[in-house]
Amino acid sequence: MLFGSTDASRVAICSLPGGKYEYRGVRLRDGAKLIVPAKRNDDGAFRVENAGIEYLVTSKSLVLSVGEKVIREEAMIDFHRPGPPPPRTRRNPRVLPRRRRPRRPRRRRRCHPHWPPRSVAAARGADPPSSALSARLEGGC
Repeated sequence: MLFGSTDASRVAICSLPGGKYEYRGVRLRDGAKLIVPAKRNDDGAFRVENAGIEYLVTSKSLVLSVGEKVIREEAMIDFHRPGPPPPRTRRNPRVLPRRRRPRRPRRRRRCHPHWPPRSVAAARGADPPSSALSARLEGGC
């Protein structure tokens, strides 16, 4: 549903069946993970509680607090929320189909003037062909 990055953390809020939400966070320093249920506030922020610490996820920051005391506030560097689909551009290949170049017609293959090889022609008892036309007449192509 939404995800964001701070200097010290990566967070995601996922929607679950039944209108519930789940907080998924990773602390970058040591890779500690936290996956717990989350609640959505009326203002669109998400609130999580774990072991007496409250996490508040907004589009601007991730705030960790105990009661009224803020332990840490991390500004969001990158934040994404569902929105309208990306605009149709040439740089977005999933939106516009790839244009194909028109196919060039295939060139007909021409017989090689020395076909069949001299050894094959000699085995047949014929002289080697002197032109492409005589090669065709002898069954080379």
